[in-house]
Amino acid sequence: MSGFQKSSLAILAVATAGVFLFVGWLALGDGFTNNADDAGTSGRRDVTIWAVGDSLMVAATDTLKVESPGIMIDAEVGRRMDQGIDVLTAMLETGSPDVLIIALGTNNGVGSDQIDVVMDLAADVDKVVFVNVSVPRPWENDTNAAIGSTPGDYPSATLVDWKSASSGDGSLFRSDGFHLTQKGTKLWVALIMSETTR
Repeated sequence: MSGFQKSSLAILAVATAGVFLFVGWLALGDGFTNNADDAGTSGRRDVTIWAVGDSLMVAATDTLKVESPGIMIDAEVGRRMDQGIDVLTAMLETGSPDVLIIALGTNNGVGSDQIDVVMDLAADVDKVVFVNVSVPRPWENDTNAAIGSTPGDYPSATLVDWKSASSGDGSLFRSDGFHLTQKGTKLWVALIMSETTR
């Protein structure tokens, strides 16, 4: 074999090895990229959250939006459950969220028949999160009994037990005993957000 042929074979071998190394590097790099993407997105998807509430939610709106950007909130001071049902009916005519938060009952209480109406309206919602009440009014116990029984009656329903979580901590409430301080609002929102992601 001539020196020229030997040189040509050597060059060819080096070039071939280089091609294999380059292709392998690309494949390895692609693998790292895919793994990183998978780690960042595996099991995750955009979740739509809607919320209907009264004055407690009005006060917590900014905090809820920080904790859950994109959340759609319809809250009003003094809102009763029957009024909330009307609002919910209109909202659900535009579509259905993945998660629906219902925080009503501070004003005039909630009956089990109203819970049934909400759940019928929200039949296409994956999860309905009810927040019970801590309010020094005659309807507190009946309201919490109605809300508390909902998860047992409807598999898609879940409960944020604000009454138990706030019991005995006066620093969470303003002087009226049910509107929330800043500390109370943060805890109220944290409990709700925790339940939406379970």
